[in-house]
Amino acid sequence: MKKLFKIKKDGSAIVAIYDDVIPLNELGENFDVERVSNIEFDNKLKKWTVVMTKGDNKEPIIITDKRADAYEQEVAFVNENIDKLAAIHFPKSPTSSEDKT
Repeated sequence: MKKLFKIKKDGSAIVAIYDDVIPLNELGENFDVERVSNIEFDNKLKKWTVVMTKGDNKEPIIITDKRADAYEQEVAFVNENIDKLAAIHFPKSPTSSEDKT
């Protein structure tokens, strides 16, 4: 599955699913890493969940039995909502690109 990403025009921010394709340690010092979502195991539900890091809704957006499924669904969610997530994490409109993997 292709992974979409957005890069802030000044290069100081990227919204993406991280998977080692973008070598963060080689991008320089003028950016911060900020998660848009977390995959966590919910001990009460006994399920894997995806929870957004910003916004009012702290309820899981994805609930599944397998972590791999949570990751796949997280990638799909980020791809479908990349513009909204970019607007939340950096207000100015970034340039769009696609991951080739």
